[in-house]
Amino acid sequence: GEARIMKPISSVREFSVENKDKPIRELISDVPIQGKKYVLKYLKSCEPDCAAGMSLIDEITGKAVGTGVNGYGDLEFFWDSREIYHFEKYNLELNQDFLKYILKK
Repeated sequence: GEARIMKPISSVREFSVENKDKPIRELISDVPIQGKKYVLKYLKSCEPDCAAGMSLIDEITGKAVGTGVNGYGDLEFFWDSREIYHFEKYNLELNQDFLKYILKK
C-alpha cells in the first residue's frame, strides 16, 4: 500500500521546533475539553513504539517530571509522553483533526 504520512496530534512549538506553531503557554487552559477522559485513555492505551532518551520536562514549571519520553502512534497520528502529560495536567490544546478522529471511534 501507499506510505501513510502520520500527523502530529498537537502543534506546540516546544515539541515540534516549528516556528509556525504556537508556544505551549498559548495552548493550555483551565478548562478540560469534552471527552478529555476518553481522549486520555486512548492516548495511554497504545504501546510505545520508541523511546526518545530524554527526560520529560514540565514546560510550565521547567522541572523534570522524573520519567522518560516515549513515542506512540496509530495508523493516522503520532504523539509522545510530553503531549499526554501536558494534556492531562494543563488541558493542552490538541489538533482538531485528531480530536474528531478519536471522538468518532
